[in-house]
Amino acid sequence: MSNNQSCMGSLFGQEGDQVEEITSDDCFQVGELVRGKMSTSEYEELRMRNIRNNHAELNSLFGQERDQLEKIANDRKIAKENKRASSLKRKRVKAEPGLARPLTRRSRRLAEVGNVKIEPKEIKTEPNPINQSIIEEEVKRPSLEELQQSLNQVFNNAAKIESKGEQLEWRTKAVSLWGQKVLNISPPDVDWKKYVLSRQPVEPKNYTIASPLGLLQEQYADDTWRLLIACCLMSRVSSAKVKQECLAAFFNKCPTPSKALDIPPGEIEPILHPLGLFQSRYRSILELSRQFLVLPEFTLDLKAHKVYGFGEFAFDSYLLFCKGMATKCVPKDKTLRAYCSWAKASCT
Repeated sequence: MSNNQSCMGSLFGQEGDQVEEITSDDCFQVGELVRGKMSTSEYEELRMRNIRNNHAELNSLFGQERDQLEKIANDRKIAKENKRASSLKRKRVKAEPGLARPLTRRSRRLAEVGNVKIEPKEIKTEPNPINQSIIEEEVKRPSLEELQQSLNQVFNNAAKIESKGEQLEWRTKAVSLWGQKVLNISPPDVDWKKYVLSRQPVEPKNYTIASPLGLLQEQYADDTWRLLIACCLMSRVSSAKVKQECLAAFFNKCPTPSKALDIPPGEIEPILHPLGLFQSRYRSILELSRQFLVLPEFTLDLKAHKVYGFGEFAFDSYLLFCKGMATKCVPKDKTLRAYCSWAKASCT
């Protein structure tokens, strides 16, 4: 009981107890209780009369709506409490390994059906024999040694070619430039002059290969095979010193494509290890060396005669430094574009 209510109880006795039970909805009745014990002014009587009139009018206008809103609020509160209580009572059942989990939900269509006893059934864990055979079968990729042997098979099975006169001179030159494996290629009626000339770089007419830019390709522009190998090994390597050292060591070990096909990969890997991506680079070396020796007339492009690992950069370098097309090409690489700009300026 508040201080005011205790005071009124002491003053008015039993009527003070009535004040304690007064609610907010009929607070206007306080004036009726007090008016019997204390004299009030005309203004107070008028104010209390207005309060009673306003309260009666509000009840007549919104009393029904208020009761409905209170009922809705109470219903929602009760539903929320019931839902919370039911969730606390529900316990999750942990299924045992190898057993089917018991069903805890029922369809509305079975609302009138009695309880159905469900017996747990063991789940077969044995794999399908067909799928198991597929899983157990390992996808075997050829090793680098097997790849080297398969690429060299074409030279072992080919018949040795005999040539006379001028063709003999061109064949001897091919052997001196690219190794003994050129003697085992097919077809036997190969045109050795065309074979050699298609592999030799074309000397530019209006400019020299060497430029103020000092590109790495310029050092190997006199040998098409070495130039393409250099493009393969220098890609995705930022250190100029590492590129120079690795290329020098590789060409010292493998001066010709024939030698590159004969050296075991285990001897080449330590040389190319600083460049990274040895598996991919070594495969590109083998693919290029084989195609360089086998084709009667060598050419490189990005479609029919594309070689694994040689993309736009290697192809543009091939056109610029081996085919003398620096004044006609517009490569994407900014360094090669700078070289083309220098070549065009040198011709004017």
